[in-house]
Amino acid sequence: MEDERNMRDIWKKGMALLGVCIIIGSVGNFSVSAEKTVVGHDGALFDFFGLKSIIHVDWDANQTSEPLVIDVAYTVGLQVSYSIFKGFFGQFILWYYNYTMQYINVTLEIEDKPSWCTVYLTTPQLQFPVMEGTSIQDTSLFVSVNEQAPAFEPFVITIKASVDTMMGPFGFLSFIQGYVVTNEIYFMAGYHPGINVTPENYYLETTPGTPVTDPITVENLGNGKTLVDIQIIDLPQGWNAVLSPSQLVIEVDESSITNLTVIPPYNFYGMGTIELSF
Repeated sequence: MEDERNMRDIWKKGMALLGVCIIIGSVGNFSVSAEKTVVGHDGALFDFFGLKSIIHVDWDANQTSEPLVIDVAYTVGLQVSYSIFKGFFGQFILWYYNYTMQYINVTLEIEDKPSWCTVYLTTPQLQFPVMEGTSIQDTSLFVSVNEQAPAFEPFVITIKASVDTMMGPFGFLSFIQGYVVTNEIYFMAGYHPGINVTPENYYLETTPGTPVTDPITVENLGNGKTLVDIQIIDLPQGWNAVLSPSQLVIEVDESSITNLTVIPPYNFYGMGTIELSF
């Protein structure tokens, strides 16, 4: 009876949880679109009398084609051009502004962005001389995304550029017509891996030669669908162990279960340790 009790000595096994195998999706180039809306006074009156404002905002699309690494700040150079076109009597107004050396302010604003995105402009207001033709100034857009940004899904940052109408003496006529333009810049967040591994039991008890199973829950904490590859990397000699399944495909904020089944040899007594990688 004493020998039989010894044969039933309890063994225990522990597990170390390591590593992550991830899915990396394909990256494509996304075109940049812009929608323009002009505001101001009656166009017929302008064509005869005043000056007309036009604003363009341009950037290098190559600066926005690569996925953004989470929590890394990126800079996109913006080129802002301001042009003035004159009506029939516009040359007289232009002479007046040139003589008085006046400037007009172009205001840049972030009109729309995702909540998990931080965006700011280095120079939200630019001064341009009132002169015929086109003047150009440079500014920068800083962008960063946090771990809540969905991986490999394009998102839009909308920038509005505007200039107010400048009125003449006594506010009777508009000398320079106002203008508004909105620009949509497309970006894409990169993949940010993260999993949480939780065994149902960190220690198991069984008798030699008797299989025992431990369910292990794997939760996807990353920002994209994740392939988790699970391997047994250390097993005591003579033991048998099976993972079912050995791969899990898990959606964002979801979890899945793999079962680890272990069979110790009949001649084993004591405690053994199994090491897994994820």
